[in-house]
Amino acid sequence: MVASPLKLVVVCTAAVTMGFSSARTTARTSDGPTDEERAARAAFIYSHPELPASIKGQLRRFETRPQDVLRRIDFLRAHQGLSSLRRDLIRHGHVRVEMRTVEVRASWGEPEKVDRQGETETWAYSAYSSRGLDRSTRLRFIRGTLVKLSLD
Repeated sequence: MVASPLKLVVVCTAAVTMGFSSARTTARTSDGPTDEERAARAAFIYSHPELPASIKGQLRRFETRPQDVLRRIDFLRAHQGLSSLRRDLIRHGHVRVEMRTVEVRASWGEPEKVDRQGETETWAYSAYSSRGLDRSTRLRFIRGTLVKLSLD
């Protein structure tokens, strides 16, 4: 069956609200993505032929969400002067010590919780799977620079 253009747009829009991210994932009650979610991912990938193969693979494996990919692309377009290492980290949804808060936000999105104490901020992210909460990640920043990552 071939989807009409209208149905394809609806599927692509639905894809933006579903799926997994390296930082935060959607809780699931089943063992994996539905056929509709897989179709939405395929439609998103098809509509973005410029994506590198590695990002397409992350999307197919539900390791990242379409809206996360779009946020990263927009950030990288606006910040052409970043080093190739930083660009690759952000493009693939990774973070590392010495990244700035704006770079981490581009890579992982908004934190679930932020604690501020003077020049120190601690951000919290959680990852979920079909089993429930898999892990929490805390990122500590001093004066806007990531200095420590810790898994709970």
